[in-house]
Amino acid sequence: MANFLWQHRDKRITINGAYALLQKSQPGIGKATIYRMYHLLMELGFAQRLEVGDGLFWYEIHSQNSVHTQHHLICSECGSVQDVREDMLDEMERQIEEKYGFTVADHGCSFLAAVTAAKPENTEANKCKGCHIGN
Repeated sequence: MANFLWQHRDKRITINGAYALLQKSQPGIGKATIYRMYHLLMELGFAQRLEVGDGLFWYEIHSQNSVHTQHHLICSECGSVQDVREDMLDEMERQIEEKYGFTVADHGCSFLAAVTAAKPENTEANKCKGCHIGN
């Protein structure tokens, strides 16, 4: 299973998706084992669970080098997920530390959003790669 996780470290995958792929090489593996492995990795800070709606969760493996959990933009039309590379929560972290006296170790954020009218000055803005709205 470790090889599987390493090979799929840059991909989002559901428990059912991991199960279907692992059945080819490890026919005796159960979904509970996969679930426990992802949750252990989450506790250790190497994985993130992303809820995309309707009770569906995707899991992704993190690199040790990542400063923060990755942020995501989830299309409310089709459920596709795009990475948000910008991290604009540093100021919020600073305010939390100042106001509450806690040092923020990590944060994660997901935005459930619908595509709006395309901005003419930015041809990549407002396009959903999953359902092709705005394309």
